[in-house]
Amino acid sequence: MMPRKSSKTKGGLGPAAADPYPNPAHPAHEYPCDAEGSGSEPDGAVDALQRLDLDVSTSVSASTAAKDAPAETPPPPQPEFPAPRPPPMGASPSGSAAVGGGPEEDGLRRLQELVGIGREKVELTEEEVRANDQRQEDEICALEAIFGDNVVMLNRKEGQRSFQVHVHIEIPDGIDVSARLSFGAGTLNYKEAHDGDASDDLFYKFRVEHLPPILLTCLLPSSYPSHQPPLFTMSVEWLDKLMISSLCHMLDMTWEEQHGVEVIYQWVQWLQSSSLSYLGFENEIVLSKGGQTCTEDGGDKRACPDNAPPDVTIPRIIRYNDDKCHEAFLHAIHCCMICFSEFPGEDFIKLPCHHFFCRKCMQTYCKMHVKEGTVLKLLCPDAKCGAVVPPNILKMLLGEDEFERWEALLLQRTLDAMVDVFYCPRCQTVCLEDAGDEAVCSSCLFSFCTLCREPRHVGVECISPEEKLHILEVGLYLTLLQYV
Repeated sequence: MMPRKSSKTKGGLGPAAADPYPNPAHPAHEYPCDAEGSGSEPDGAVDALQRLDLDVSTSVSASTAAKDAPAETPPPPQPEFPAPRPPPMGASPSGSAAVGGGPEEDGLRRLQELVGIGREKVELTEEEVRANDQRQEDEICALEAIFGDNVVMLNRKEGQRSFQVHVHIEIPDGIDVSARLSFGAGTLNYKEAHDGDASDDLFYKFRVEHLPPILLTCLLPSSYPSHQPPLFTMSVEWLDKLMISSLCHMLDMTWEEQHGVEVIYQWVQWLQSSSLSYLGFENEIVLSKGGQTCTEDGGDKRACPDNAPPDVTIPRIIRYNDDKCHEAFLHAIHCCMICFSEFPGEDFIKLPCHHFFCRKCMQTYCKMHVKEGTVLKLLCPDAKCGAVVPPNILKMLLGEDEFERWEALLLQRTLDAMVDVFYCPRCQTVCLEDAGDEAVCSSCLFSFCTLCREPRHVGVECISPEEKLHILEVGLYLTLLQYV
């Protein structure tokens, strides 16, 4: 259906969960709707809005294409510090996996362009060089011990140490993410409040517990930490360039306050715990285009925004949150509400209704109903729920013969519930009732009366209307008993 224009957001369905272990807290998405006005949106806008939830594969390819586009670069200066080597294809010296494509390569490329720009040459004594080298190595070892695989080494050579830190934002209670969108030229775009008439704006809102990490790419010159700060770039998928530039400025201020001290740990800690509140996102994150393409308006060259359109960025954020929620569920310990035993999440079956029970209890529960033939009672074991156990979970829990029995019983129960379906008295083939309480078997061609199950008797009254009504009432009663 076409989205109705309204000043209120409408609830919507998120991505379908075909996984037998769905995510524990699927975000509540709100389909985009208009801010004001009346009328209906074009079909193209509806299709584009649906891609926000569904078209994740397209978003990945579109994002890759956007990142491969050539970027404007300043004339290459003579670098004071050696440029970091390209990331290795195999494992890094720290034991972490090497960076791949996308924002990792973009941040490293931007860092190489910034080497030597606007930096004064510092003359160091041999003792200062050795001291800085040791302090750098100690700092990197501490970062790897604290943040583990979130630190990826690119180069560990003296004077060229470079690495990337995936900074995960702390969101204890989750946070809303919203975007004001416009539809033009066949695509969805971000729209700001000052962009003109807002009567046709579309508003999209969803909730997440995890955000894609901030990617901090650092190069440690030989003059760090005694004289100069690290060189760095910052990549964020869900912030515009001006906001990322603001975060870069805060990192500069941290260095100015702690000149001569190792600061990367403080940088990461601040980004994790304080970056959202600093940007004014205590209760809600607003996605916008901001100043993504402008460098004259205060944008920092170290800021690397993701310039993908909203129908690429929003599904990517939702998918990342879903994956992290699922990962957290698998590693946490939960209590089964059937046997009241505790197991890790990987030993649970979670239903689409978000109720979960241990695999052993669910398997026993499903096999019992199939064995007894009560397949219509194969519902969520939670007494207040009543959601149906989906076939993909049943196929995983039942044996091949049991699953085939479930399919046959379900078909039979479904046919029995249909008022115009009868079984042939001779061969038990399913028949559809014709006009006049008659049916013809498609298998043995037996024509029979659906009331008395005797051969068809044209022109002869079968039973009185009272008897017929009684038969129908009994049949309805027997049908209802199957659902009790």
